[in-house]
Order: sequence, then C-alpha cells, then structure tokens
Amino acid sequence: MAPVAMVVAAMPAQAAVTLSYSGNNDAAFELGGGYLAVTRGLPTVNNNALVPTERAVGQVRIGGNSYTRGLHVPNASSGEPVPVGTGVVNALTNYAPLGGGSTLPWVNGSPVEFSIVRTGTTVTYSLGVGPGATTWSSTKGYYGDINAFVLRARSGTNGGIALSDLSYSDLMTTNQALASLSATNATAINLYEGVVGDFRLAGKATLSWTGQRPNGSNIAAQIKLIEMPVSAIPEPATWAMMIIGFGAVGVSLRRKGARATA
Repeated sequence: MAPVAMVVAAMPAQAAVTLSYSGNNDAAFELGGGYLAVTRGLPTVNNNALVPTERAVGQVRIGGNSYTRGLHVPNASSGEPVPVGTGVVNALTNYAPLGGGSTLPWVNGSPVEFSIVRTGTTVTYSLGVGPGATTWSSTKGYYGDINAFVLRARSGTNGGIALSDLSYSDLMTTNQALASLSATNATAINLYEGVVGDFRLAGKATLSWTGQRPNGSNIAAQIKLIEMPVSAIPEPATWAMMIIGFGAVGVSLRRKGARATA
C-alpha cells in the first residue's frame, strides 16, 4: 500500500496592524453615542470613550507665530492609568507636552518627518531631521499595554494638513504601508489595531495654509497610542478557535443529517 502523503496547510502571515475604523467626525467616533462606546462597548469618562484609553500622544500643530509639537503623557492632572485601563479622565493634549514642546517655525507646505516608537515600556517621539529636530522620551509601565493607535488630522477653513508616507514596523513586519490621512476644513480619523511588542510608526506631516498664518489648533494632527480593552479586540487565536468550533458544529450537523437520511 502506497504511503499517504500528508498535506499541511501553511499558516497565513499575520498582518501587523489592521484599519478597523475610518471616519471624519470626532463625536461619531469617540463620544457616548459613537463607534467606540456603542459598537465596541467601551466605557465613557466625561462622555468620551477615547480619553480613558490614551497612554501617550504625539502631536503637531500651528501655534501663534511658531509651531508647537511634542509628546503628551498622563500626569497627576490628567490622571495616571493605574490600575491599567483606568485613571485618565481628560484628553492628554489638554496638558503641556514633555519639556514644553518646541517652537521652530513651520514652512508652509513643507513636509516634516516624524516617528513614534515603543521599546519595552519606553515611548519615544521624534519630529524633524537635522538641525532643529527634537526627540521626547518617556518610560512608564503601562506603555507596555499599548495595543492600538489613532491617527487624527484636523484643519480649519484656510488650511490643510496631510500625514503621508506612513509606515508601521514591528518585530514581525517591516515597513507595512498605511493609508495617508489628510484634512482640509475637516477632520479625518483612522483607528489601527493589532499592535504587539516593540514597534515604530513613521511618516511625514505637511501643514499648509492660504492668506494669514492660522494659530491655535486651527491645523493639528495627533498620533494617539491607546490601550483598547482586551474584550473589545478578539485575539487571532480566539478567532481561530471560533472558526474551528463553527466547523466542528457544521460537520456534526452534516453527520446527523446523513444518518437521518439513511
């Protein structure tokens, strides 16, 4: 009898991160009646479901006669997420960034490189290259629990902002290209999930305007590193077990049907 060849199906490569939400309205995404609260079942703090998930935020924005930029992290005022998953009660960008940020001028329409990296329990945010480039770094135990990130861009009536050349890499995936994000007199939001282990998110931010230079947060973008509750993110292994379970039920039902027919 000839030996039976065993065929083992190769496991598909796992994508590093996946785009699970894309929208253009803050309220529809993060407030009490929005996607995070209703569809994903996240609890709200001050009628906001995104705020309690924030662990670190890298920001670029127009400000006065210069631009402000920096890494915003939890503190005594915004709330520290201890125990993990609770504690943050106000958006981190409501508080000054580490070191007070930086005040070099934006050049209208000129892209500025940025990156945000998680290594163990340290988050490092860099903006710019060469002279004037700035890097901020913070180490906190709960940075190890970051498992998703939100890209948000917003501009007022006389400006625009674009996050382009976006790439994500981790210990398993190198340079996964992500969709560009842009906004002109609008807001744009993308939520990515599946962050595991050390990672690097990089890209370019381009701020542009017509007429007088805008100020305040008229043009801004944030990279929000968040911790989505585990129950809200089915793990790949969980999906695999569910699929196997459904398959077993189907086989059982077919066998019962065959016996009934016989």
